[in-house]
Amino acid sequence: MIAALPATVYRVTRAAFAGTVEDALSGAGGLYDDGRWHRRGSHILYTSESTTLSMYERLVHADELFSERRTDRVMLAIALPRVSTMVLTEAEVAAGDPHWRCEGSLFCRAFGDRWLVSRASCALIVPSAADPNAANILLNPEHTEYRQIVAANCAMVSQDLEPDPRLAPMVQAHRRAAGA
Repeated sequence: MIAALPATVYRVTRAAFAGTVEDALSGAGGLYDDGRWHRRGSHILYTSESTTLSMYERLVHADELFSERRTDRVMLAIALPRVSTMVLTEAEVAAGDPHWRCEGSLFCRAFGDRWLVSRASCALIVPSAADPNAANILLNPEHTEYRQIVAANCAMVSQDLEPDPRLAPMVQAHRRAAGA
């Protein structure tokens, strides 16, 4: 896992939410849904250290990714200036919750919520639940340094993120198991 903030991070989002740089980086999605590292009601931006990890993280929501809206996704490359950063290692997370990779870890959500409210740093590097050897970078839009990120370059990398069709059987099995 990385120990320092990368110069560029990546995010998959709906095209409708990426109309402007301000929209793309607003973190408003955190107001409406819980995430691994926060409870709904907070501005937060989830990013990844690579395009591959960004796509892999989206597979958590594979049924949505393979839906009829699949071409509504874009990959954003976000250039990060030097901002205050905290690092949470996989060992630290596992010490707080050995089952942290399971959906709905109270430890992860509580840690993220405390981090957001404290504004201890603008960025928080956390292990990916999909690949604990890789990292996601959480960004706090309420932090005073965040405006530096908003002012930085944000480029659309891909406009059509249709997943590999070989993954479709996995999604169908998931839907059957979920009773959809």
